[in-house]
Amino acid sequence: MMKPLQKLSLSLVAFLGVGSISVSAQEFHDAFSGTGTVSGHNGWEYANIGTSGQTMLEAGSLTYPGLAASTGNKVALKATNNEYINKMFATPVTTGELYGSFLLNVVDGASLRGNETIGNYFMHFVRSLGVTPYQARIYVRAGSAPNTFNVGILNNTLDGVPTPVSGTEMYGTNPTNYTIGQTVLIVFKHDLGNNSSSIWVNPTLGAAQEPAPTYTATAGVATTTLGGIAFRQNNTNGQGTGNLEIDEVRVGPSFDAVTPGTTTSVKDFATANIGLYPNPTSGSVKLQLPASLANGEVGLTVYSLEGKVLLKTAGSEQKLNQELATKLSAAANGVYIVRLESNGNSYQTRVVKN
Repeated sequence: MMKPLQKLSLSLVAFLGVGSISVSAQEFHDAFSGTGTVSGHNGWEYANIGTSGQTMLEAGSLTYPGLAASTGNKVALKATNNEYINKMFATPVTTGELYGSFLLNVVDGASLRGNETIGNYFMHFVRSLGVTPYQARIYVRAGSAPNTFNVGILNNTLDGVPTPVSGTEMYGTNPTNYTIGQTVLIVFKHDLGNNSSSIWVNPTLGAAQEPAPTYTATAGVATTTLGGIAFRQNNTNGQGTGNLEIDEVRVGPSFDAVTPGTTTSVKDFATANIGLYPNPTSGSVKLQLPASLANGEVGLTVYSLEGKVLLKTAGSEQKLNQELATKLSAAANGVYIVRLESNGNSYQTRVVKN
């Protein structure tokens, strides 16, 4: 395990210019400012399932230690409601991995289905507006102890795959009980390459490498497209998806992209005496770190412009330079942004591949 003060993560993304960047058309963050219905807010729309206008914004934010500060309000899902709403991406994801994250507060246990059931799902990726099957369904149910709940993930159950009956399909064989009324951080992922969905609950933030997931589900026929993300309220007699609060929804191409820390504004490499040369390059480059950073373990992630992760590794400066040169040599010609994050600070610069 690396020491926190030695942690450094580096992202390489195709983009022009220096400043705030988005590594793909699918990356977004919704802090849910404003009031009223979520449908019609910031691109969310009714999916023609259930009763329109039941998913509401409520005052106040959820927070989580180490995650970027929350702003705006939050989404309230109610045990008396039934509505599906979607937010479609500007460009569907057709390759690689797609991550999502959000803050979750389960308001009460009485509105959840019992621990002996599979529970119900309230959030997931969609292929297109209101069209099944859904990928990476986030499930919730009452925990095995009073005042607790379980949260899990199901990959996909349609297209001939039997409906889950035991709960192990989404919670695993030894699910953790989380406390009602205590905000948790959920990160989830669907991998189009191997047709799997993973979930992290309260993961360690800021590590050089992506932490191991809490649970990974693999059942179901693969999809070729992830077109958006959805909220789902589905209840019978006051129980089902239950009374939930959700905030700070993020979607992006990597674990790091959806778990930002409390970082400051992005600065140029020169401000920290960080070098990257030659530039322009045919692929062989050298990252030169100042002494204050060079001795720590470094995390490296390489993205394509579409958000596909080309390389994710960690190690010494020498190891990262070797792997970076190999990947950049094989990459298409163009302009790329090299971004570093260290101890709450972010730095980036341009490199030209020709």
